[in-house]
Amino acid sequence: MQYRFFFFFFLLSISIKAQFSISGTVLDSAQHRPLAFVSVAVKGFPKATAMSDIDGQFRIEIPPEYPIQIQLSSIGFKQEMLELKEAPSKPLRILLKPTSQQLRELVVHAGENPAHRIIRQTWKNRFINDPEQWEAYRCKTYNKLVLSGRPDTTFHSKDSLLIRKRNGYDSLFSQQHLFLIESSNERLFRKGKVKENVLGSKVSGMQEASVFMLALQFQPFGFYGAQIELSGKQLLNPISKNSEEVYSFSLEDTLYNGADSIFVIKFQPRKNASTEGLKGVIYISAPDYAIQNIIASPANQDPALEMSIRQQYKRMPNGRWFPEQLNTDLIFNSVKLTGFKMYGESRTYISEPEYNPTLSARLFDEAELDVKADAAKHKEPFWEEVRIEDLDPREQRTYFILDSISKAENLTPKFKLMEALVRGYLPISWFDLELNRIMRYNAHEGFRLGAGGITNDRLSKHFGLGGYAAWGFKDKKEKYGLEGRFYLFPKHEIEVRAAFSNDVWESGSMNMVVDRKPQRLEQIRQVLVSRMDAEERSEIYLSGRLRYLHADLFIRQAHLTPLYDYSFAGLAKGTRFSWLESGITLNYCFKEKFYRNGKLKISLGGKSPVFRLQLMQGQDLNHGGLTNYQRADFRMDYSKQWRRIGKTVLQIGAGYINGNVPYARLYNAKGNLNGAADFRAASQNCFETMRMNEFLSDQYAAAFVQHDMGSFFHIKQFKPHFLIAHNMMIGKLGKATYLNQQGVEVNIPSMGFFESGLQLNNLMQANSGGYGLAGYYRYGSYADANWKKNVAIKLTLSLLF
Repeated sequence: MQYRFFFFFFLLSISIKAQFSISGTVLDSAQHRPLAFVSVAVKGFPKATAMSDIDGQFRIEIPPEYPIQIQLSSIGFKQEMLELKEAPSKPLRILLKPTSQQLRELVVHAGENPAHRIIRQTWKNRFINDPEQWEAYRCKTYNKLVLSGRPDTTFHSKDSLLIRKRNGYDSLFSQQHLFLIESSNERLFRKGKVKENVLGSKVSGMQEASVFMLALQFQPFGFYGAQIELSGKQLLNPISKNSEEVYSFSLEDTLYNGADSIFVIKFQPRKNASTEGLKGVIYISAPDYAIQNIIASPANQDPALEMSIRQQYKRMPNGRWFPEQLNTDLIFNSVKLTGFKMYGESRTYISEPEYNPTLSARLFDEAELDVKADAAKHKEPFWEEVRIEDLDPREQRTYFILDSISKAENLTPKFKLMEALVRGYLPISWFDLELNRIMRYNAHEGFRLGAGGITNDRLSKHFGLGGYAAWGFKDKKEKYGLEGRFYLFPKHEIEVRAAFSNDVWESGSMNMVVDRKPQRLEQIRQVLVSRMDAEERSEIYLSGRLRYLHADLFIRQAHLTPLYDYSFAGLAKGTRFSWLESGITLNYCFKEKFYRNGKLKISLGGKSPVFRLQLMQGQDLNHGGLTNYQRADFRMDYSKQWRRIGKTVLQIGAGYINGNVPYARLYNAKGNLNGAADFRAASQNCFETMRMNEFLSDQYAAAFVQHDMGSFFHIKQFKPHFLIAHNMMIGKLGKATYLNQQGVEVNIPSMGFFESGLQLNNLMQANSGGYGLAGYYRYGSYADANWKKNVAIKLTLSLLF
């Protein structure tokens, strides 16, 4: 028996030694970029199979028999057969040629397409395989983003100057990149809440990463959500309920890895589908029916920014699947480099995943992405430990050269400038210049030039002192203001603000007292505002946050003079009104999350809807209580991305005033039509066929509804978006208040104002902006007998990303 045992062991050892392995990298022959998830097999040996990983690398066990033939295949590429006559002395480098094959539109009866059954089972098993469905998890991530340039194959020129520029870029990019950023994070998850702590951060050319940490947040951590957000767009996930009604699926191959079967399924939105979706290839591992690999990109890419993602998952020892690596590739078409295209490569490597660890609820606060105070202070030994692989020579040179240039050319302030543009401030030593005060335009002031801002942390972390000054070239009047802020508890945003201002404001504005910066597209209407009041304000605010609720308590003294032909209740024209006003404004956004880096705090959004409520009262200081009032304002902003029918955006507003007050403190409906053809552009959350100052009320309710149906067709880069809109309002005005408004025309929308419209957005695109046309029609009780006067044709503006 002993001899038999040793003889068996000897044969087994021979069998083991007889197995050899070879390794290599598979690349796209056109762009020389790694190809992920390529099938690698040895012809004639069914068990000798492998698959390239997310970076195109593979290792395969082969028999000791030469010559052998290695077969490589991948969707979208020509099959390659490589013959080896002897063992290679170094890793192989294999190029695959791309094909122009397109996914055919499938026409099958229910149950005939095997891909549908696999997709449905994968969706069903998400509760097991999706980490976001677990009670809790914890893991570590190492993240790296490189911005660089690659040759533009379409570049052809005989101009010597352009050729020299192109050669200069060629020399630069052959040695280094434009930008490099690294981070080491700890990711925590508990009962639907995510907390990502940035333990280490490093950016080429500067010491602190600051807002640049946001550049690493390109793609979702997993791929099981009903919607996948890429480049700010919500795209329908092919792994979702009844997705076969929107997507075409094709089972392209079945691979084998031990006892597992790997189904290779190609997908893209069905022809003429209006839903924004993805296209790519997904690898499903059975019997778990879990996502093992996925390659995806938006089916309709933005002209300014092309994006593709790759995700790789790995089975944990307990049988659960967890993300192992996330790759994002970007092409910035709007950035022009002579003979080169700017691209980005983001890589996230995930390690040490833990299933259902014990995590305290106190670890999770409103900062979803939280940069630790010492994150930028780590030395090289820290990075050598956390990096998955060493930096290559180009990456090392990027750090060395840019860090050297940063010290020599003082680049750190320039990076701080980029951060300031995100925040809306330009840092000048210890003072932050507020950018939106530099230039404005409205019909009353004409062009308004000015400057203003507030001191920053370089002067003090405990307080800020600021002010502004401006001049209107049409009204030829100066405006100015001063303020002081005292930061009591910055973590909870508790601060006191005292301010004085002498400025002009739209009369009868529906804005709330402490409205932050309006949405960019809402500001378009401001160019038409002509009816304004001169107002001096002395005010004090106490602000703070409690989880999802932000509150502002305020008290102010306001002295106001109308700047138009107007009188109130028999008082002389130009009468000055004065009030002592006090109140509270509450802003509630459920599960609102933030990026936090020291004092810098940027909202990452939250759950819809968002609610705002303001309660205030005004005590008349000049006319014996004649204009005392109480006021309540409410606003709700709601948006929903539907799985198949586009996106709906809704704003509902309402207001109530108890008291007899002049025009300035009433509700002037938000019209966006001046009756002339010199400027007509659609704004947001306003009435496109309503004339400026057409209606007035002391009680109102209004709704602005927009539904983006997506693009029904596209021809190359031409893909207009169809948007339908409906706006309506109803209001009242007390009889005494109505009679006291003298010198102005007063109409009351008591029978309801209605308009509907159609927008064709992105008919033309330039860089990150889109331009289109809109048509709105006014109907109901306030429609004109001449239908042509009810129509408004306008230009539309939109942001692509």
